Amino acid sequence: MSTCVPIHVTPGLSNGFTLRFLGFSLYISNTTDKTQGTLCFKDSTYAANTIPPVVNVTCPVHGQYVIYYNERLTGVTYPSEYSTYAFNELCEVEVYGKLNFSNI
Repeated sequence: MSTCVPIHVTPGLSNGFTLRFLGFSLYISNTTDKTQGTLCFKDSTYAANTIPPVVNVTCPVHGQYVIYYNERLTGVTYPSEYSTYAFNELCEVEVYGKLNFSNI
């Protein structure tokens, strides 16, 4: 049974740190290895002036872990607004889901 999981990622107020969040991804996994998970969200549209203070994402998969991931790889060209380095400076992450007791 698949459950949609609303995820609220809170980068905070738009400021100089906002650029560090651009391009982030969310994975849902049953392990702490993102490569074993399912890509739930990949930011490819936000800019410093358009990323909201709270990003709401609904994932149509379920798993034990929500993995927030961001990277800046050497040799990859990113949009000019992206920071040189990616940092994980989240203010808050809220995950809401429905417990499935049928597997217990």
